[in-house]
Amino acid sequence: MMLKETSPLPLDDRIMSERECAGLLGLAETTLTNMRRAGTAPPYFRVSGHVVRYSKTRVLEWLQSRSVEGAEVKQIENSKESKP
Repeated sequence: MMLKETSPLPLDDRIMSERECAGLLGLAETTLTNMRRAGTAPPYFRVSGHVVRYSKTRVLEWLQSRSVEGAEVKQIENSKESKP
């Protein structure tokens, strides 16, 4: 099995529980769980079984990548208005 190569975590990175990550993102823990199951959550580590952890650095990078600005916001608003 070939492992996907990723950049190493910074030594001072904070590893968070699902509850801590949800709090950082301003979400209910169940919402974050549902996002993870749907494949739309930030990158995470499955430590074992049901134990999931998140890198604060990677969560903040994920959040930044979802930033919507300027013309994109207008385009999103216009597409919502045009739906019946």
